[in-house]
Amino acid sequence: MPEARFLDADGRTHLRVTGANASGNASGVSYQYVVICDPGGAFIHNGAVAHGTNIASALQALRDLAFTPEAGFFLVEQVSTGVTARHWYKGPGHANANASLLGAAETADVVSWGPGGLTTQTPLHISGAAQIAYSLWRRYVPGSSCSRALYFGSYTGDGAGGVRDLALELGTLFPLFAMVTPHNAKSWVRDPSHAGADSSDALLTSISTTAIVGGGSDLLQVGTTLNAAGI
Repeated sequence: MPEARFLDADGRTHLRVTGANASGNASGVSYQYVVICDPGGAFIHNGAVAHGTNIASALQALRDLAFTPEAGFFLVEQVSTGVTARHWYKGPGHANANASLLGAAETADVVSWGPGGLTTQTPLHISGAAQIAYSLWRRYVPGSSCSRALYFGSYTGDGAGGVRDLALELGTLFPLFAMVTPHNAKSWVRDPSHAGADSSDALLTSISTTAIVGGGSDLLQVGTTLNAAGI
């Protein structure tokens, strides 16, 4: 499986893959990856907390007390024989403390945040879990006018057929990677390895030609799978 990044003698950054695990290094299998460079922590704040019990709520301070997240990914790391994927996402469209498992619909009372602080709740507090790893994201550095690196937003499906265009704010740039999370179903992702109108569900178990179908300059395109009326 991939390990933490490291620098070689020439100062180049690498991602090292070790072992023969089929999920990360099977013989003859092609793998895709996305690498993001944010050396100053301007847009991304990573960390982890550990509770090991199913307490109802826990507040923890971020290292950067001026960082206010707009979106976040959470992974419950648990030493067990269970096969339940506990990968969560919370974005601008999630009200209150709601969040979504990447392979399921929205859940209430999962996680909330504010400037420099994070409050995790029962669905993230698994008894016996080693820790909760998190990656918190924002579009702007305080005082800046445009990110050009990241965009987070939400929309409500209109139920129309065909392709729907969604406007982005990337300073005329093209999106390289996209994830769309419907609040009633699993998330979908599209990256440079997807050809035509293809995208994959976030757990990488199936491909669709009617989910995230394309993009362009300040543009993301979705099909009927991600445009259900009222969602």
